[in-house]
Amino acid sequence: MVLGACAHAPKPENPTPAAVATVPNPTTVRLLNAANARLDEGRRLLKDWQDQRELQSLFADAEAAASRGNHPQAQRLADEVVQRTDLALGGHYHHRAEQQLRTAHATTGLSDAQLERVRIAELALARKQSRRAYDLLVSLNRQLTQDRSRYTVKPGDSLWSIAGRREFYGNSWLWPLIWQANLDVLDRPERLRAGQQLTIRNHPSIDEVVNALALAHQPRR
Repeated sequence: MVLGACAHAPKPENPTPAAVATVPNPTTVRLLNAANARLDEGRRLLKDWQDQRELQSLFADAEAAASRGNHPQAQRLADEVVQRTDLALGGHYHHRAEQQLRTAHATTGLSDAQLERVRIAELALARKQSRRAYDLLVSLNRQLTQDRSRYTVKPGDSLWSIAGRREFYGNSWLWPLIWQANLDVLDRPERLRAGQQLTIRNHPSIDEVVNALALAHQPRR
């Protein structure tokens, strides 16, 4: 009698592809997630994207390779999807970054730190880091748009005197900027009253400054 005739068959030395596929590979997962995110971004932002179908097919091949446990092939295909989609998105973000840069250049009252952020964005754009430049400039322009001061009108104040204060515009002729930003509480400039709360925009555009100066110099009727 042979002992152990009913023992379990020995495990194979090399796992089958199905067994390998059950073990997640962190690099493969990361690249597949990145490729999927890039494809979603490309579908949202790019019009007439000629490579879309081909890249979607490559992504499907990458997923299939991962499911078979062929991680080198899955990673190579997923990385190709990321690289080619980033190239297509680069043109999109370059155009949008240039628009944001023009907006920043046309905005007044930037601090030294804010001017440095513009310079960094310009360098990123020159180095073809379009997405980084766009993100930097969008954040900066949002900050400039939302940066406002509050001022409580005191007895004897006028829009002329408030605009001329150094902490605001330092130029009394820019009083229309304050009036136009407070039309909800000040329908006419001469109706300024002590105790009113005024909002003062810290970073008007160059065009807004020019228009305010033109309005301030118009003869009063």
